[in-house]
Amino acid sequence: HSDFVKVCMNRLSDASLLAPKMRMLGRDLNSEQAAEDEAPSWQVLYTTYVHTCSPLRSGETLLPIPLYRNDPTLNGDHKA
Repeated sequence: HSDFVKVCMNRLSDASLLAPKMRMLGRDLNSEQAAEDEAPSWQVLYTTYVHTCSPLRSGETLLPIPLYRNDPTLNGDHKA
């Protein structure tokens, strides 16, 4: 986790709240595949505002690039 997320998780503990939990409800039918190439030569932002997969696409294959594969932003956190 980034420093920001660690601070927020500590605040949850300080407030006597449990850490967030994640449960997989099912497969995302709109993102069956992800781009295999770790560093495509170019990328494109594409969304229909209906799909839940990443709007960042590989320029070579147009497959979604998972956002966690990107470098962190200036504050060290990934933004939603």
